[in-house]
Amino acid sequence: MDRSALRRYYDHHATVYDRWMVSYDRVMLGDLRRRLCALARGRTLELAVGTGLNLSGYPSGTPLVGLDYSRRMLEVARRRVQGIEVAMALIEGDAAALPFPDATFDTVVTTLFLSTAPDPAASVAEMSRVLRPGGSLLVFDHGRSHLVGVRFLERVVGRLLRGRTGLDLNRAPIQYLDRCQLRIDQVEWSRLGIIHTMVCQKAQ
Repeated sequence: MDRSALRRYYDHHATVYDRWMVSYDRVMLGDLRRRLCALARGRTLELAVGTGLNLSGYPSGTPLVGLDYSRRMLEVARRRVQGIEVAMALIEGDAAALPFPDATFDTVVTTLFLSTAPDPAASVAEMSRVLRPGGSLLVFDHGRSHLVGVRFLERVVGRLLRGRTGLDLNRAPIQYLDRCQLRIDQVEWSRLGIIHTMVCQKAQ
């Protein structure tokens, strides 16, 4: 699915997205949003911030910038920011062409994005570019399971989801990180290998 189609999809479903995610987060993610975002340090960029479901997980006082290509999702995120009194600048933009200079952020966070990104390799390259040397890239996403039976189901379900939502369950997010010369410090597979969590560092 191309960028314009994805934007239309998320714009159309922005008002119901949070309701969809209540059960999904409970079953598939648990406290993963909080655990990953708690690792953020310094000026932090969240890519594909969506409706802002990660916001409450960041350490208090973290300077935050959120970017998404769905204007409607950002409208929901703005209401969430006001409700919890978090200081976060929200910007409409493309993760594959970030509007920031090199080495701008100490931490970049992205969750459940690389599995839908139209150009995941370009997006990760941009994440690496805007990270300062020694900065952290924090990721969790859907990915190809290491279990053969689960991988078969991902292929079957993936064919149904890919055309409708852009979600590709057969990607391996770590492959995009490997190409950008980021040091991968931690990898975790959960929920039968479907959820991939990675903590990376940019070379000094």
